[in-house]
Amino acid sequence: MPARPSPLWSSPAFRALWGSDTISLLGLHTTLLALPLTAIGLGATPVQVGLLTTAQTAPALLFGLFAGALVDRYRRRSLLLAANLARAALLASLPLAAALGRLHLAQLYLIAFLSGVAALVFVVAYQGHCQVKPFGRRRRSESGERSAHRRPDPACTRDVSEVRQRLVGTIALW
Repeated sequence: MPARPSPLWSSPAFRALWGSDTISLLGLHTTLLALPLTAIGLGATPVQVGLLTTAQTAPALLFGLFAGALVDRYRRRSLLLAANLARAALLASLPLAAALGRLHLAQLYLIAFLSGVAALVFVVAYQGHCQVKPFGRRRRSESGERSAHRRPDPACTRDVSEVRQRLVGTIALW
């Protein structure tokens, strides 16, 4: 009888990858919701909020094809780390600028676009990084991977949309 492979969850490398990906996705979806609300707090018009949302998603459309070539030239693990650190640094500049009274809509546009580029590099590197697995472990790891990605997009979830509408209404009244 062949030896049974060890469960994938017992691998510290897999747990670290899965955990960091889950945290990264939580941050990404929080950013998709928080940046437009921050713009509204700065007095942005609906058109400006729409442009901000476009700036967040435009990198995938503009650079999606080139991201694969970039990922193939460098170590994927290094790109995963660099992309997450870049997003963290970009987003950390927002509360700092707000505390100094220097937060402007132009900065939100720039951060939205650059964090979108970093998110694109992360997603492409992650997909490539997780393809290089022993065949026997692929199914189990992909099921864990899918459970992290199964969270619905906050912008499309009915409950979150209702909360967002109430928040926006509250901010508008305030």
